[in-house]
Amino acid sequence: MSIRARLVFDVDDARRMITVKYFGDLDLKTIADTLAAQFQALEQPWLYDSLFDMRRFEGVVVLDDLAQMARAWNQAARGRDAGRLTAIVSADPLTHARQKAYEAGLPLRIVRTFNELTEATQWLEAMRNATDPKLAS
Repeated sequence: MSIRARLVFDVDDARRMITVKYFGDLDLKTIADTLAAQFQALEQPWLYDSLFDMRRFEGVVVLDDLAQMARAWNQAARGRDAGRLTAIVSADPLTHARQKAYEAGLPLRIVRTFNELTEATQWLEAMRNATDPKLAS
């Protein structure tokens, strides 16, 4: 039985952390529309670090679509996300192969890909603690 396709979006305002979990075979329109709606619901989403947990994602997003989403984000953020962190967790080798594309698309953010959730959370905590100890858990 396949997983019901959905995005689960969690916001921790106190820690300025957004976690997005991908489940199932999501298409680009669902991903883009859901992310846009969730980010628009936040007063200043560019001030948040983010964790994208794609371990249960069964779909494919092509590079052009990633670039389109990055352009939309950069237009909204207008440079106000400089230095914010983005961790992407996936076992898919394609996700890791796109590291340079993520960095190019989000040039002001610090973006890293990880195989394991624990690696990503440890990196986020260490980086957040180094820049602002009150944000680390």
